[in-house]
Amino acid sequence: MANYCEYCGSRLGPSDRICPHCGAPVSENAAAPASESGRTGIPRTIDELKAFCREKNMPLAQMRFFIGQDYPDPRAFGIYRDYDGNFVVYKNKADGSRSIRYQGPDEAFAVRELYLKLRDETVRRRGGADNTRVLRSNGMGGKKRSFFSSSFVLIIIAAVLAVSMLLSSGPKKPYKGYYHYNDNYYYHQDNDWYYYSNTVLDWIPMGVVDEELETNYEDYYSSSYYHDDYGIESFSDSTFYASDSEDEGDDSDSWDYDFDSWDAGDTDWDSDW
Repeated sequence: MANYCEYCGSRLGPSDRICPHCGAPVSENAAAPASESGRTGIPRTIDELKAFCREKNMPLAQMRFFIGQDYPDPRAFGIYRDYDGNFVVYKNKADGSRSIRYQGPDEAFAVRELYLKLRDETVRRRGGADNTRVLRSNGMGGKKRSFFSSSFVLIIIAAVLAVSMLLSSGPKKPYKGYYHYNDNYYYHQDNDWYYYSNTVLDWIPMGVVDEELETNYEDYYSSSYYHDDYGIESFSDSTFYASDSEDEGDDSDSWDYDFDSWDAGDTDWDSDW
């Protein structure tokens, strides 16, 4: 019987000491040296996650992520260690109720759960970060400029913003990852949709999907990573899976975002996660 990574669900080889997909240690080697178990750069402790967020200049309170805190108010994601020594990963929904994502002794697993959620939220917002980056790259501020040069810069900025708005008004491409729609799981990759059949217990390519899923895919997006609670086979084990840099948890492009512009208002605060 094949073994699977307890962190990301990928299939493991008989001699694998670390998962070739996410870099997590295989369970019997949980005490592997940090140079091996942490080779992807994915944080494994609350302190490491805090340091990672500081490095990326993330305004966590604005983003509604509370690391190392049992934050009581609505609309929040967080992780903390309780009085029993267990690590708790939670989401406070819009109505103030709390959904527990994980509660147990495995700090690395708990931290990874929140890290993946933070990454998914960031990837989902990345498309709106470019305009601010363009403004900064054009040097607004600093030394005084002549009226002519300032006007020229403003014209360039206006042109860039116009092009950006025109491009953003076109059809968006669904994110690569898992979708949950009508009690079934789908996967999107390279402009193609795949459906997990509970009859044949395998992934099946789809020519088309329902217009509702195609149009409102954001409402059904689950994650770019596999989770055991999906109750299906990981898409990374299928013959259709194509790996790329987006799948690496520490890929710097995944965090290429101007976090100061973060608006948590469009987060789905009503779902369990």
